[in-house]
Amino acid sequence: MWHYSGSVIDNIEQFPESAFGFIYKITCVDTGKWYIGRKNLYSERNKPLTKKELAEDALLKKPGKKKTKKLVIKESDWLKYYGSEELIKAEVKEKGKAVFHREILHITFSKKATTYQEIRYQILHGALESDNSYNSNISGYYFRSDTL
Repeated sequence: MWHYSGSVIDNIEQFPESAFGFIYKITCVDTGKWYIGRKNLYSERNKPLTKKELAEDALLKKPGKKKTKKLVIKESDWLKYYGSEELIKAEVKEKGKAVFHREILHITFSKKATTYQEIRYQILHGALESDNSYNSNISGYYFRSDTL
């Protein structure tokens, strides 16, 4: 379950209709250590067409290059997500999920806004400077050693 503005969010229908993703903060209740990241609400994958779909497409006899893939959009694993940082994932596995508080800081409405807001919140919270942060980098470009 996620917490957002005093409410619990445990269903994708609780997000605004055009929401793309969110910025979150996960805090270990035992230590006070935290992690700030982003999560998309939906995942997009290009999957190969099945033999049946290829055959149906061939029957249409459209000119040009034949399709071989289709875009599949489905709900992401946002509800059970605990971050991408290896250290926090290991602690969640070791200590259990009940020890971690998951909070949505900001709901976003585009991919670009999600990237920007993640960086913004990480910098505002001093993610690389704080010893209480699990974050080891910002966007895979700025690392703790860069702040010394």
